[in-house]
Amino acid sequence: MVKNLWRRVHWWFAWFAVLVLVDEYLKEGYFINPGDFLKPLTHENILLLATLTYIIINVLRIFWGSR
Repeated sequence: MVKNLWRRVHWWFAWFAVLVLVDEYLKEGYFINPGDFLKPLTHENILLLATLTYIIINVLRIFWGSR
């Protein structure tokens, strides 16, 4: 069951990233503006936070899985 949970986390993140990028393109007319990464509550900031959370979750899973 936990294995299926991790597989779902990968798919949820992938779909979330795609939907955020599509929403950004439809609303703003571009995919990523590097100047918006540090502004709160922008698409870039949300995508950056989600990516960092995803990386941390995977690093912790690798660490805990090696024990």
